[in-house]
Amino acid sequence: MSDASRVTTGKLKSLITLDLEYDSALWKSGGTTATTAKVTNLPFQYTGVTATVGNRLFMRCDKNEHGGELWTSDGTAAGTKMVKDILPGEESSDIYELVAVGNEVFFGAEVSTDDTIRRLWRSDGTAAGTVEVSLGLPADFNPDAAAVAEFDGRLLAHIADPVHGREPWIIDPAAGKATFLADLEDLDFLASMPRNLNFANDLLFFTTGEGLWRTDGSAVGTTLVYQGIVNHREIINNPDFYATVGKHLYFFIEDVPNDHYELWRTDGAVATTTLVKDDLVRDTWVEPVKSMTDVNGVLYFTRFGPGRPRSQLWRSDGTPAGTIHVATPHQHPLRAIVGDQLDHRHRQHRLLRRHRRRQRRGALA
Repeated sequence: MSDASRVTTGKLKSLITLDLEYDSALWKSGGTTATTAKVTNLPFQYTGVTATVGNRLFMRCDKNEHGGELWTSDGTAAGTKMVKDILPGEESSDIYELVAVGNEVFFGAEVSTDDTIRRLWRSDGTAAGTVEVSLGLPADFNPDAAAVAEFDGRLLAHIADPVHGREPWIIDPAAGKATFLADLEDLDFLASMPRNLNFANDLLFFTTGEGLWRTDGSAVGTTLVYQGIVNHREIINNPDFYATVGKHLYFFIEDVPNDHYELWRTDGAVATTTLVKDDLVRDTWVEPVKSMTDVNGVLYFTRFGPGRPRSQLWRSDGTPAGTIHVATPHQHPLRAIVGDQLDHRHRQHRLLRRHRRRQRRGALA
């Protein structure tokens, strides 16, 4: 069995696959057998950090003589190459995250072997167009930066400086300007790192150690939607517990004393951040919720819990009465969603096992 990674590129919606079993190889596919072909063998280690701009793939790859650096591919062998050796020689620039904004990709990269501070870089896929981003900050700031997400043509970045600590900033690539967004967390140097990012109602939602936040890209429009810990109810740091449905973000809260999970939703306003269903999922040794998905404006998710049956398919329209148990299929209840069709794993294998057990019992009788 080979280990593969897939990403979707641009307008062609083709899949680039990297086969990592023994020798790395780059593949591309248009979704049919005829359009699936190997692009080239890769003489280096692929690390899984990727982004796409148009029909071009960007990735971090490690090659002995260059270390981990930025590479790109246009789907041809000739067009698969290293973009730039940012930290020359065998040392790695340790590229962290790749975020596409417009016709460029942004990323954090180390530029010196003397420290581990990452600078924010941008690349258009050429060596000349791969440069450090000017943040317009004082020279003594010495910021440590990482790209987080694209937002309305701008870049949400995570920047650490002596004044604010590590906090989110908004980068305007066209203007070459960095704007401090908000001081989200005073207690922990890493606690304000935006996690669990989702877009809903023209807003970007994310969590920090402080709680669930929303932003419209401005400092005044960056507000706390749900406090991280309220009456022993805690925000969960796991992307499986968040999903956008229409103009709402649905999320689960852990009620620690009562040992269960609650379903909530928000449109970005504190007044309309409401509890949908209480005591929906009991705590269990397995992850209690998976596959939160929008199907024609309705939330579907898999609920796991102790006892039998352990897995259940649920749906919610955002109301307590409309949050209901739909089905209890065997084993993996929600395998994939295509359009408005829910694809369940069939139960034939279970029936076959039961038939074989009856056959064996008959033979022993």
